[in-house]
Amino acid sequence: MKFFLDANLNVALAASLRALFIGHDFTPAHDLGLQYEQDIPLFPEVARQGFDFLMTHDRNQLRNLDERHALWKSRLHWVGWKDSGQPGLLGLSLETATVTAALPHILADTPDEPTCYHLKGVAAQKEQRLKCSSIAIAAWKA
Repeated sequence: MKFFLDANLNVALAASLRALFIGHDFTPAHDLGLQYEQDIPLFPEVARQGFDFLMTHDRNQLRNLDERHALWKSRLHWVGWKDSGQPGLLGLSLETATVTAALPHILADTPDEPTCYHLKGVAAQKEQRLKCSSIAIAAWKA
């Protein structure tokens, strides 16, 4: 499958996904010179280049009826999630984890009809991701 990564996604996300999902193509808008293209003309161009999916943070594409119609007409599947708002490595890690957790489900059952996939973000707070304690204390309590 071919995935087009919208200009609002971290360009480094593509490399992470390529490493994890061998045999699938992940191409950022920047690599094709499409980072400044408006959505309605972008969708048919992305489809013309053989992409199956559009990945984005732009949830307004589904709210705007003209954009939604253009997306449906292009026959692209839409994959979107809310930006975590976290900068740097943490932001990229959360974005990669969000997509990585959902993508096997999407790949296992992608219908022919254009479909919207709303991904649920991975929790960003340290306390939500891990518990940290001294090895000495952990061994003593065990």
